[in-house]
Amino acid sequence: MARNGKGIAKGQGTQSSEVWAYLRVSTDGQESGTGLDVQRQHIAAWSAANGVSVDRYVQDVESGAKSQRAGLDELRAAVAAGRVGRVLVYRLDRLARDLFLAEGLHRELSARCAVVSVSEAFGEGFTGNLMRQIVAAFAEYERAVIATRLKGGRKETARKNGTFSGGPGVMGYRPIGNKENPGKGQLQVIEDEAAAVRKVFELRSQGLTLQAIADTVNGNGYRTVKGAKFGPVQVSRILNRESFYRGAGVLVRGYEAANGAHVAILEAA
Repeated sequence: MARNGKGIAKGQGTQSSEVWAYLRVSTDGQESGTGLDVQRQHIAAWSAANGVSVDRYVQDVESGAKSQRAGLDELRAAVAAGRVGRVLVYRLDRLARDLFLAEGLHRELSARCAVVSVSEAFGEGFTGNLMRQIVAAFAEYERAVIATRLKGGRKETARKNGTFSGGPGVMGYRPIGNKENPGKGQLQVIEDEAAAVRKVFELRSQGLTLQAIADTVNGNGYRTVKGAKFGPVQVSRILNRESFYRGAGVLVRGYEAANGAHVAILEAA
Protein backbone atom coordinates (compact mmCIF):
# COMPACT_ATOMS: atom_id res chain seq x y z
CA MET A 1 0.00 0.00 0.00
CA ALA A 2 1.48 3.34 -0.99
CA ARG A 3 2.24 6.00 1.58
CA ASN A 4 1.70 9.71 1.19
CA GLY A 5 3.24 11.93 3.89
CA LYS A 6 3.56 11.46 7.64
CA GLY A 7 1.38 8.70 9.00
CA ILE A 8 -0.77 8.48 5.90
CA ALA A 9 -1.84 5.14 4.49
CA LYS A 10 -3.27 5.73 1.03
CA GLY A 11 -6.04 3.17 0.65
CA GLN A 12 -8.17 2.07 -2.25
CA GLY A 13 -11.35 3.88 -3.17
CA THR A 14 -10.24 7.34 -1.96
CA GLN A 15 -12.19 9.31 -4.60
CA SER A 16 -14.27 11.08 -1.93
CA SER A 17 -13.00 14.49 -0.93
CA GLU A 18 -14.49 14.45 2.60
CA VAL A 19 -12.05 14.54 5.48
CA TRP A 20 -13.22 13.22 8.83
CA ALA A 21 -11.40 13.44 12.15
CA TYR A 22 -11.90 10.93 14.95
CA LEU A 23 -11.31 11.82 18.61
CA ARG A 24 -11.52 9.53 21.64
CA VAL A 25 -10.92 9.61 25.38
CA SER A 26 -11.64 6.88 27.89
CA THR A 27 -13.30 9.13 30.50
CA ASP A 28 -14.91 12.57 30.64
CA GLY A 29 -12.09 13.85 32.81
CA GLN A 30 -9.19 12.71 30.65
CA GLU A 31 -7.11 15.82 30.02
CA SER A 32 -3.41 15.09 30.47
CA GLY A 33 -1.92 15.22 27.01
CA THR A 34 -4.68 13.43 25.10
CA GLY A 35 -7.93 15.21 26.02
CA LEU A 36 -10.46 15.90 23.28
CA ASP A 37 -9.40 19.56 22.99
CA VAL A 38 -5.74 18.58 22.72
CA GLN A 39 -6.51 16.05 19.98
CA ARG A 40 -8.59 18.58 18.09
CA GLN A 41 -5.82 21.20 18.31
CA HIS A 42 -3.18 18.81 16.95
CA ILE A 43 -5.44 17.72 14.10
CA ALA A 44 -6.31 21.35 13.27
CA ALA A 45 -2.63 22.32 13.26
CA TRP A 46 -1.73 19.42 10.95
CA SER A 47 -4.64 20.25 8.65
CA ALA A 48 -3.64 23.89 8.38
CA ALA A 49 -0.01 22.99 7.66
CA ASN A 50 -1.06 20.54 4.94
CA GLY A 51 -3.83 22.60 3.35
CA VAL A 52 -6.55 20.20 4.50
CA SER A 53 -10.05 21.16 5.62
CA VAL A 54 -11.81 18.85 8.08
CA ASP A 55 -15.44 18.29 7.10
CA ARG A 56 -16.57 16.47 10.23
CA TYR A 57 -15.29 15.65 13.70
CA VAL A 58 -16.69 12.59 15.48
CA GLN A 59 -15.76 11.57 18.99
CA ASP A 60 -16.29 8.98 21.71
CA VAL A 61 -15.85 8.85 25.46
CA GLU A 62 -15.28 5.12 25.60
CA SER A 63 -12.60 2.55 26.24
CA GLY A 64 -10.32 1.86 23.30
CA ALA A 65 -10.96 -1.84 23.86
CA LYS A 66 -14.62 -1.52 22.82
CA SER A 67 -15.46 -2.19 19.20
CA GLN A 68 -18.95 -0.66 19.42
CA ARG A 69 -18.83 3.12 19.92
CA ALA A 70 -21.29 5.67 18.57
CA GLY A 71 -18.69 7.95 16.96
CA LEU A 72 -16.63 5.08 15.59
CA ASP A 73 -19.73 3.38 14.22
CA GLU A 74 -20.70 6.59 12.40
CA LEU A 75 -17.20 6.89 10.95
CA ARG A 76 -17.08 3.27 9.78
CA ALA A 77 -20.49 3.57 8.15
CA ALA A 78 -19.46 6.73 6.31
CA VAL A 79 -16.22 5.13 5.12
CA ALA A 80 -18.06 2.00 3.98
CA ALA A 81 -20.49 4.20 2.03
CA GLY A 82 -17.60 5.83 0.18
CA ARG A 83 -18.20 9.28 1.66
CA VAL A 84 -14.78 9.66 3.30
CA GLY A 85 -11.48 10.05 1.50
CA ARG A 86 -9.29 10.64 4.54
CA VAL A 87 -9.54 9.92 8.27
CA LEU A 88 -7.43 11.96 10.68
CA VAL A 89 -6.56 10.88 14.21
CA TYR A 90 -4.20 12.38 16.77
CA ARG A 91 -2.64 8.94 17.27
CA LEU A 92 -3.69 5.53 16.05
CA ASP A 93 -4.36 4.40 19.63
CA ARG A 94 -7.36 6.75 19.54
CA LEU A 95 -8.94 4.24 17.15
CA ALA A 96 -8.24 1.32 19.49
CA ARG A 97 -6.05 0.21 22.38
CA ASP A 98 -6.44 -3.47 21.67
CA LEU A 99 -3.99 -4.96 19.15
CA PHE A 100 -6.48 -7.25 17.41
CA LEU A 101 -9.12 -4.50 17.19
CA ALA A 102 -6.58 -1.89 16.07
CA GLU A 103 -5.35 -4.05 13.21
CA GLY A 104 -8.88 -4.90 12.12
CA LEU A 105 -9.99 -1.27 12.12
CA HIS A 106 -6.87 -0.12 10.29
CA ARG A 107 -7.36 -2.71 7.55
CA GLU A 108 -11.06 -1.91 7.25
CA LEU A 109 -10.57 1.85 6.98
CA SER A 110 -7.36 1.96 4.96
CA ALA A 111 -8.88 -0.36 2.33
CA ARG A 112 -11.28 2.45 1.42
CA CYS A 113 -9.58 5.70 2.43
CA ALA A 114 -6.37 7.24 3.72
CA VAL A 115 -5.81 6.87 7.48
CA VAL A 116 -3.66 9.65 8.90
CA SER A 117 -2.02 9.76 12.32
CA VAL A 118 -1.01 13.41 12.61
CA SER A 119 1.62 12.77 15.31
CA GLU A 120 3.15 9.49 14.12
CA ALA A 121 5.16 8.40 11.09
CA PHE A 122 5.43 4.67 10.44
CA GLY A 123 7.19 4.59 7.08
CA GLU A 124 6.30 2.36 4.16
CA GLY A 125 5.83 -1.34 3.40
CA PHE A 126 6.29 -4.19 5.84
CA THR A 127 8.57 -2.08 8.06
CA GLY A 128 5.84 0.50 8.47
CA ASN A 129 3.31 -2.23 9.23
CA LEU A 130 5.62 -3.70 11.86
CA MET A 131 6.12 -0.33 13.56
CA ARG A 132 2.37 0.31 13.59
CA GLN A 133 1.73 -3.09 15.14
CA ILE A 134 4.43 -2.54 17.78
CA VAL A 135 2.83 0.79 18.72
CA ALA A 136 -0.59 -0.91 18.91
CA ALA A 137 0.83 -3.67 21.11
CA PHE A 138 2.33 -1.12 23.49
CA ALA A 139 -1.00 0.73 23.61
CA GLU A 140 -2.74 -2.49 24.64
CA TYR A 141 -0.05 -3.15 27.26
CA GLU A 142 -0.37 0.38 28.65
CA ARG A 143 -4.16 0.00 28.90
CA ALA A 144 -3.73 -3.23 30.87
CA VAL A 145 -1.22 -1.60 33.24
CA ILE A 146 -3.54 1.35 33.87
CA ALA A 147 -6.48 -0.97 34.53
CA THR A 148 -4.42 -2.97 37.04
CA ARG A 149 -3.35 0.17 38.87
CA LEU A 150 -6.90 1.49 39.03
CA LYS A 151 -8.18 -1.82 40.36
CA GLY A 152 -5.48 -1.84 43.02
CA GLY A 153 -6.34 1.73 43.97
CA ARG A 154 -10.02 0.87 44.38
CA LYS A 155 -9.19 -2.02 46.67
CA GLU A 156 -6.85 0.14 48.74
CA THR A 157 -9.53 2.84 49.05
CA ALA A 158 -11.99 0.23 50.25
CA ARG A 159 -9.56 -1.14 52.83
CA LYS A 160 -8.87 2.34 54.20
CA ASN A 161 -12.31 3.93 54.00
CA GLY A 162 -14.73 1.03 54.09
CA THR A 163 -16.70 2.40 51.15
CA PHE A 164 -17.89 0.96 47.86
CA SER A 165 -15.19 1.65 45.24
CA GLY A 166 -16.72 0.34 42.04
CA GLY A 167 -17.84 -2.91 40.50
CA PRO A 168 -21.13 -4.58 39.74
CA GLY A 169 -22.75 -4.03 43.14
CA VAL A 170 -24.36 -6.68 45.33
CA MET A 171 -27.82 -7.99 46.17
CA GLY A 172 -29.45 -5.69 48.70
CA TYR A 173 -27.43 -2.54 47.98
CA ARG A 174 -26.91 0.15 45.38
CA PRO A 175 -24.24 2.87 45.26
CA ILE A 176 -25.62 6.30 46.20
CA GLY A 177 -25.48 8.88 43.42
CA ASN A 178 -24.36 8.48 39.83
CA LYS A 179 -21.29 8.84 37.63
CA GLU A 180 -21.18 12.63 38.08
CA ASN A 181 -22.01 12.58 41.81
CA PRO A 182 -21.04 9.16 43.19
CA GLY A 183 -21.99 9.88 46.80
CA LYS A 184 -18.48 9.27 48.14
CA GLY A 185 -18.74 5.53 47.68
CA GLN A 186 -21.59 5.00 50.13
CA LEU A 187 -24.14 2.21 49.72
CA GLN A 188 -27.85 2.38 50.34
CA VAL A 189 -30.04 -0.58 51.28
CA ILE A 190 -32.67 -1.72 48.75
CA GLU A 191 -35.30 -3.05 51.11
CA ASP A 192 -37.02 -5.54 48.77
CA GLU A 193 -33.68 -7.17 48.01
CA ALA A 194 -32.59 -6.96 51.66
CA ALA A 195 -35.72 -8.91 52.62
CA ALA A 196 -34.71 -11.64 50.15
CA VAL A 197 -31.23 -11.75 51.67
CA ARG A 198 -32.65 -12.13 55.19
CA LYS A 199 -34.96 -14.88 53.97
CA VAL A 200 -32.04 -16.79 52.43
CA PHE A 201 -30.14 -16.78 55.73
CA GLU A 202 -33.26 -17.67 57.70
CA LEU A 203 -33.88 -20.71 55.50
CA ARG A 204 -30.23 -21.73 55.64
CA SER A 205 -30.36 -21.68 59.44
CA GLN A 206 -33.20 -24.22 59.14
CA GLY A 207 -30.88 -26.55 57.26
CA LEU A 208 -32.41 -26.22 53.80
CA THR A 209 -30.32 -27.02 50.73
CA LEU A 210 -29.37 -24.34 48.22
CA GLN A 211 -31.99 -25.57 45.76
CA ALA A 212 -34.68 -25.69 48.43
CA ILE A 213 -33.81 -22.14 49.50
CA ALA A 214 -33.99 -20.96 45.89
CA ASP A 215 -37.37 -22.63 45.38
CA THR A 216 -38.75 -21.06 48.56
CA VAL A 217 -37.62 -17.49 47.92
CA ASN A 218 -38.87 -17.76 44.33
CA GLY A 219 -42.20 -18.99 45.63
CA ASN A 220 -42.34 -15.97 47.94
CA GLY A 221 -42.00 -13.67 44.95
CA TYR A 222 -38.41 -12.56 45.43
CA ARG A 223 -36.18 -12.02 42.41
CA THR A 224 -32.50 -11.33 41.80
CA VAL A 225 -31.03 -7.92 40.96
CA LYS A 226 -31.62 -8.66 37.27
CA GLY A 227 -35.22 -9.69 37.87
CA ALA A 228 -34.58 -13.39 37.35
CA LYS A 229 -35.48 -16.31 39.58
CA PHE A 230 -33.00 -17.50 42.15
CA GLY A 231 -30.97 -20.64 41.63
CA PRO A 232 -28.40 -22.43 43.78
CA VAL A 233 -25.59 -20.23 42.42
CA GLN A 234 -27.31 -16.98 43.41
CA VAL A 235 -28.14 -18.36 46.84
CA SER A 236 -24.55 -19.47 47.34
CA ARG A 237 -23.25 -16.00 46.46
CA ILE A 238 -25.46 -14.44 49.10
CA LEU A 239 -24.39 -16.93 51.75
CA ASN A 240 -20.72 -16.42 50.92
CA ARG A 241 -21.10 -12.70 51.62
CA GLU A 242 -22.36 -13.11 55.15
CA SER A 243 -19.66 -10.92 56.71
CA PHE A 244 -20.50 -8.17 54.24
CA TYR A 245 -24.20 -8.36 55.05
CA ARG A 246 -23.35 -8.13 58.76
CA GLY A 247 -21.45 -4.89 58.11
CA ALA A 248 -17.97 -6.35 58.55
CA GLY A 249 -16.74 -6.00 54.96
CA VAL A 250 -17.00 -3.97 51.78
CA LEU A 251 -17.50 -5.37 48.30
CA VAL A 252 -14.96 -4.43 45.63
CA ARG A 253 -15.65 -6.08 42.27
CA GLY A 254 -16.71 -9.30 43.93
CA TYR A 255 -14.10 -9.26 46.73
CA GLU A 256 -14.52 -8.30 50.36
CA ALA A 257 -12.26 -6.00 52.38
CA ALA A 258 -12.38 -5.08 56.05
CA ASN A 259 -13.70 -1.90 57.73
CA GLY A 260 -17.13 -1.79 56.13
CA ALA A 261 -18.98 1.51 56.55
CA HIS A 262 -22.30 0.43 55.04
CA VAL A 263 -25.56 -0.30 56.82
CA ALA A 264 -25.80 -3.97 57.78
CA ILE A 265 -28.70 -6.01 56.44
CA LEU A 266 -28.14 -8.79 58.99
CA GLU A 267 -27.54 -8.41 62.70
CA ALA A 268 -23.96 -8.67 63.84
CA ALA A 269 -22.95 -12.23 64.69
